[in-house]
Amino acid sequence: MKKKLFLISLLSAMLVIGLIAIACSKGEGSPSDVVKQFYAAVEKGDVKTALELVTYSSPEKEKEFKDLLSLMPGIIAMIGGIVNTEESINANTAVVRVTSKDGGTDRWDLVKIGGKWKIKH
Repeated sequence: MKKKLFLISLLSAMLVIGLIAIACSKGEGSPSDVVKQFYAAVEKGDVKTALELVTYSSPEKEKEFKDLLSLMPGIIAMIGGIVNTEESINANTAVVRVTSKDGGTDRWDLVKIGGKWKIKH
């Protein structure tokens, strides 16, 4: 009986670890997951991860976004982080609406590229 309980516990732990690993993969999961990953990366100052979650319509947009990225940690601190996300998916595009702790809302447009969601800029 103890052995069976141990195996069930072990399998449950492995399942939870696997789900966490999937959720933390860059660009993996739902569009809301990607936006949350982006916010978390910006908040930690992980510019590399934040940039990997974004796709750009032009080189100018990429430069513009990189310049803006330096201001984002302060903005996220001011708004208090994410309270809620709502997403709408239409094939390979999605819209995620983010509600922050200060009551403000933001809209993020995403596109699926190579099976992974990316924030459009």
